[in-house]
Amino acid sequence: MKTGREREEREKDEKRGEYFNLSFLKKNIRLPRWMWLVSIGLLFSMHFLWDHSNSKDNRNILNELSPMREKFENKNIPTFSSRELASEGVRHQGFEVLAGKDIGNTVSQPAGKSQQEIEQTLIAVEWFEKAVNLQKEIEGKENLSELEKVILYYSRAIEINPKYADAYYNRGKAYRRKGDLDQAISDYSQAILLNQKDAEAYNNRGLAYADKGDLDQAISDFNQAILLNPKNAEAYYNKACFYSLIRNKEKALSNLNKAIQLDPEYKNRARRDKGFNNHLRNDEDFKNIVR
Repeated sequence: MKTGREREEREKDEKRGEYFNLSFLKKNIRLPRWMWLVSIGLLFSMHFLWDHSNSKDNRNILNELSPMREKFENKNIPTFSSRELASEGVRHQGFEVLAGKDIGNTVSQPAGKSQQEIEQTLIAVEWFEKAVNLQKEIEGKENLSELEKVILYYSRAIEINPKYADAYYNRGKAYRRKGDLDQAISDYSQAILLNQKDAEAYNNRGLAYADKGDLDQAISDFNQAILLNPKNAEAYYNKACFYSLIRNKEKALSNLNKAIQLDPEYKNRARRDKGFNNHLRNDEDFKNIVR
């Protein structure tokens, strides 16, 4: 029990601002004012250091991009479709993302874009390029720490440009390789949301669903990929593999035959693919198709 004198002294201290009473926490806690000021100062310092670190990364990238920015301002940047530069399923999209579309062999400055918005877009592209280069470098290697970096770089690009469809697509591929199938499906779904005609995103999401064991959804995505691109040999081949797994010989061979018609290379791939190491491997009809 506090005496009346103690209560009077506490009230005087609080009026002078020497203490703060945390009565709103429903606890009798009194902290000196200097402790509050130090705590607030530390919070602001941590926020500044974090923000400064990210800004420094972005400034370094922007300095490296100065020559490219000059070309961009002169509207003379060559552009290539992501398909022309594709490497093992990783999209390597260059500066067409700046305008959002191809215009002949050059990219024009987006109408109504401020200089700051252009620079932010360039930074997003650079994070994307860093991710692509590293992703191709570690392709086929077991390197989880580098794969985490790939995901981080794509995440930086997406943070700057939330509508960067190819960044979602490539990050989905990285997540699938990592084994995070739910996140891979989420990224492919976002890529599809941003570009509903993206046959490759449907095809790769189908593979992720198949990895999860959801064959119905996988087949649905493969069908959608074919609907969007009837010459998508990979989607036909993937359907053949999964129909083989559920022992549907007729559909497996039909889709395999279609894939080979579109791209004869799938004949060699089918010969060594473990997906056909069941009842189809020794089937005469299968042998005739891949002969």
